[in-house]
Amino acid sequence: MAHDWQMIASLFGDDEAIPDPDAPEPRHRKPGRDADESVRQGRASLQARDYEVAIEHFRRAMQQGGRNIEAELGAAYENADYLPAAFYQYRKAKKAHAEGELSVGLADLYRRYGRLKDAAQELEEAVAREPENPYLHYRLADILRQNGFKKAAFLAVQGAIAHAGDDAFYHYWAGDLATEMGEFAQAVPALHAAIELSPGDAHLFRLSAIALWGSGKPSEAIRAARLATDLDTDDLKSVAVLAALLTAHGLTEDAQPELEKLKKLDRFDYEESVRILNRIGLPAPVDAPA
Repeated sequence: MAHDWQMIASLFGDDEAIPDPDAPEPRHRKPGRDADESVRQGRASLQARDYEVAIEHFRRAMQQGGRNIEAELGAAYENADYLPAAFYQYRKAKKAHAEGELSVGLADLYRRYGRLKDAAQELEEAVAREPENPYLHYRLADILRQNGFKKAAFLAVQGAIAHAGDDAFYHYWAGDLATEMGEFAQAVPALHAAIELSPGDAHLFRLSAIALWGSGKPSEAIRAARLATDLDTDDLKSVAVLAALLTAHGLTEDAQPELEKLKKLDRFDYEESVRILNRIGLPAPVDAPA
């Protein structure tokens, strides 16, 4: 769950006691003298990715009379892949504190068990409790997308945008989903908003090129693809998209320099290019790498 445990920890303890992810603490195996020390050592062990030791510390803290430790113990269990134990601890924590981050943890566990419907229900309840939390709207949208309910997912992510309109990621996510659905007219303004907030992101321009082409604006699409290649000259995915658009638009001479660059295209970038070009029905501009 990456650093989600830190969000959970912040619900119950002193934020300053949570280790900085950019400055890992050394591992601590010595038992804590009291519950507070055991919790601090458990957090340090989590940060150091020593999950078994973190479990020991958090369990000891509970034995020492510590309170509200279930969520952090659940995070340690989840990171150690003890999923039933993690689920049990998250459920205990939720009974005492119905916080959105706990619902995210439970939804992740449901997802890992393949119970996507239960994951969606967990997040729907969380959104109803905390409608102003943009992250919960996004996580609900993501699980709906995984369930195949893409239109519902697009509506759900609008809640994230409504409460965090200055976050480029939510606009990008909406635009990406819209292009996946073939709803290019909806994708264009979403990606335009993302670009305004993050104008140096080549990936946004590349995806915008797809949306513009799908919207029947080939010249604008080619311009966006060129901007993507200018922003990141090493990203051959953008070069592949540009070459495909130029070729499809009949600008074969302009496409030749881009096709030369694609001699260095690897299998991963090729497959990513195919995936995104499929959204607008265009083939890859070159054959798959050997």
